Amino acid sequence: MHQSDRYSIGYSFVPKKPIPGKDVVMGFDFDRPIRDRLPPGFKPAMKIVTTILDPGIYSDPYSDKPYLYGPALSSFFAFRIGEHVTETPVEKQLADALQKDSAGVIVEGADGSGQRIREEHNLPIRPEKRRKNFLKKDNIEIFEFEEGRLYQADFFNPYLDFASRLHGLRTERRG
Repeated sequence: MHQSDRYSIGYSFVPKKPIPGKDVVMGFDFDRPIRDRLPPGFKPAMKIVTTILDPGIYSDPYSDKPYLYGPALSSFFAFRIGEHVTETPVEKQLADALQKDSAGVIVEGADGSGQRIREEHNLPIRPEKRRKNFLKKDNIEIFEFEEGRLYQADFFNPYLDFASRLHGLRTERRG
């Protein structure tokens, strides 16, 4: 599923208390400057991203401690809502995910009672439409990550190569 992506950061979490959707951010920060490692055309590309594609993003890639953040609900490239842990223990939910056709790769959607949550919030099935949905302030403000419910997210990209661009390491792709 990620054949052309340079990275995929997938994770699962179960909140210990309710968290308003607007309070969860996704992003990166670095302990040292990266301005000399950004690809040509990065500045105009970021302008397009922050004005057209995702106006929720805020960043300063040229500072001594660069960062890039945005609302998680509009930043996750895949977002899955699972069962509440009182219905199905998290260990079983994760084990079941490994048995599916996706072989443990996080895909957009829901499991069990998580489908009800998606329906209540009218979350589109297609990830790009769900991301756009959460660019609307009202939609992100009414969403709440429920205490005790499994959530899964994936952030991936075919353009940015952390290994070669940002860390100065060379990477090779072989046949």
